[in-house]
Amino acid sequence: SPRETPSSRGIVGQLLAAAMRGDAATVKAILPLVRERLAGKPVLYVPLSRGGRADRIVRARCRERLLERLATVLPRLGLVEETIEIVRLAKSLESRRPAGGASVSEFDRVFEAATTALVERIVESAVADGAATSEATSRILDGLSQLVPRLLETWLTHARQLRLSVLERLRDDKAFAATREFVERYGTGLFTQHMLAPMALRGILRGGMRNYLERLVERLESEPDGGTGRDRWPARLATDLASGAMPLKQAASRLRVVLESIAENHAEYRDWNSTTSQSDRGEHLHILLDHLRLKAEYDRIAWTLRPVDMAHRVLARRGASEAAVAWRNRMREETRDTAGTLVARLDALEKQWGVRLASVADRVRRPFTVALEQDELEALVPAAVSEVVSGTPVGAAMALEQKARGFLGVASGSGVEVPEWLDHLTAAVDTAIERADVTAVFAGESPGEPVPDTFTEAVPWRTLEWDHLRTALGG
Repeated sequence: SPRETPSSRGIVGQLLAAAMRGDAATVKAILPLVRERLAGKPVLYVPLSRGGRADRIVRARCRERLLERLATVLPRLGLVEETIEIVRLAKSLESRRPAGGASVSEFDRVFEAATTALVERIVESAVADGAATSEATSRILDGLSQLVPRLLETWLTHARQLRLSVLERLRDDKAFAATREFVERYGTGLFTQHMLAPMALRGILRGGMRNYLERLVERLESEPDGGTGRDRWPARLATDLASGAMPLKQAASRLRVVLESIAENHAEYRDWNSTTSQSDRGEHLHILLDHLRLKAEYDRIAWTLRPVDMAHRVLARRGASEAAVAWRNRMREETRDTAGTLVARLDALEKQWGVRLASVADRVRRPFTVALEQDELEALVPAAVSEVVSGTPVGAAMALEQKARGFLGVASGSGVEVPEWLDHLTAAVDTAIERADVTAVFAGESPGEPVPDTFTEAVPWRTLEWDHLRTALGG
């Protein structure tokens, strides 16, 4: 039975204190009160830039942080089903949407915290009784096969409610055909390098499409074009707007899609602008948009697979290398056909237009397991930094260097930008160095056990036998 009876006040503090003591019974007793306290409360908020109120933002984000913290610590106490319920609660709370502009969701943070902690729980229980490596690997894969489908159900619900890219509005061929027609008809003199430069693009988007188009019509009325300037400014669009042949509302909608797409993918636009001859003509911009919507479809699938990536990241960082390899191979097999279909569509697109955009091709052609291979590289960083700081474990830095050499041929886009894998590796090294510095300070500059630097790490792992965990994962 719980060692303390929760009162109606301070229940969150009581719950977190019980968690730090490893008192799972008290935490389990208080959780229903916390869920009841959160029921019906908003967790979405409108940002300040869109007219949101600071007090509402603070309250909503505090609730999200509480849910994130609970999702992180409950698996350590063996409360698996309760963790999954927290994830569902976090998603259900988003049904209450604030009035006004587009709201911000931070459900991703809660979901990632829960997935990471639950996979760590699986690894902990799989090896707790000294099971052989092969047996532990089998347990881990079995546990993930039960856990991930349960989490995916909530994740897919979340994914369907989000628009990851403006290009998703053009996923339907009919919608894209209308945009392509607009670009081909009015692109000359409209989609110029000057207009699509970052500063000019931001200025037009902030000012609004209607305002921009109305100024075009005013210019046409004040400077009638006898034909000599039609290649230098969008006289045809201005003429059709003035005559009513092109409705202002329709033109504004299609222009906004094009400009937002370029703003969202400006690195790809730079690639298009610097490596293709078609980029000299604004009426050919639809070719770039066609490539970008294929990239957006790839990114949508990759984002849907994030729970699988999260699980693999934990396996790599916890040293469950055999399980990580098996999990990666399973994902590669299950996504092979989908990846092959996207590559075939890209091949057809490149052949149709005689264009190859490295920034798009490099992304679409790589397997969906590329992020998992990056996890394996980053998992070597803490040990390598530890060797630099304390001299142990010997050989860790060399292992990182050898693994990184396998990524040296992986470029990004036209090769101008720093490769994405190198950016991630740099961030991982910076984090590990910062952690090592903190540990050294608390340890009096002498190497020793890592000092817990988060509330989560201060919560002890409670022993949970594998059979009990398997039952909990089965729901």
